[in-house]
Amino acid sequence: MRAIDREPKVNKREKEMKVLVLGMSRTGTYSIYTALQQLGYHPYHMAEAMKDPKRQLPLWEDAVNAKYRGIGKRFGRTEFDKILSNFDAIADMPCALLIDEMIAAYPNAKVVLTNRDVDKWLVSMQSTVFNVATWPTWRYLAPFDSTMVGPWWHFCECLLGAWPGKPYNATARQKYLEHYAYIRKVVPKEKLLEFKSQDGFGPLCAFLGVEVPPFEYPNINDSNSFVWNHTLLWFRGLFFAFIKILGACAPLAALVFAYYYIKR
Repeated sequence: MRAIDREPKVNKREKEMKVLVLGMSRTGTYSIYTALQQLGYHPYHMAEAMKDPKRQLPLWEDAVNAKYRGIGKRFGRTEFDKILSNFDAIADMPCALLIDEMIAAYPNAKVVLTNRDVDKWLVSMQSTVFNVATWPTWRYLAPFDSTMVGPWWHFCECLLGAWPGKPYNATARQKYLEHYAYIRKVVPKEKLLEFKSQDGFGPLCAFLGVEVPPFEYPNINDSNSFVWNHTLLWFRGLFFAFIKILGACAPLAALVFAYYYIKR
């Protein structure tokens, strides 16, 4: 049974889905996640998933595997509502990779396409997501932390193996261009806002029909912050590995000590 099928069915959403931010990671998705919060929305982002990765990330693996690997039924409104019923906006991967499914599940939602120059995007991905995901020690640390590092590592392998696929750098640029071209094709122009963080609150608020706030648009989650946050995650995995290995060795060490003590 899939992880999503073990989740209770949601008969009524707590919030209507209003905004689908379908731009790729590293195009200002964390900034717009923060901006939407400032505008009174309750958006979903990978930051939300990482609050409970042991439960949530396997659910998204089911969605990715269904779409990109043909494993199980593709997600629809029923499946998404089990995760997103109390959110009224979404941003970032993996949601942004489930274009058809998201639009079909929430046809009344407006679509925001965060964007940046493709070559600058690729440089950013290479220094952050692709860089961090290819640290070779993750696979050794993952088994020692089943609540955070393990679920995150398995999710990254599932997600990035599906999009853009390995080797990452060989396909990412073309996949990015195809992603944006497809959204422009399937989303009616009146429901689509192409947006860059530099645009600020003005066009975003006009598109959403809300007032412009009296403060600057947020600029959050630069490359250095991204790598630092995942370095902290890596050290967490290392700590768990150290504690569990030490715990496993302690009885043996005690026996050796007792043996030599008695022999003395």
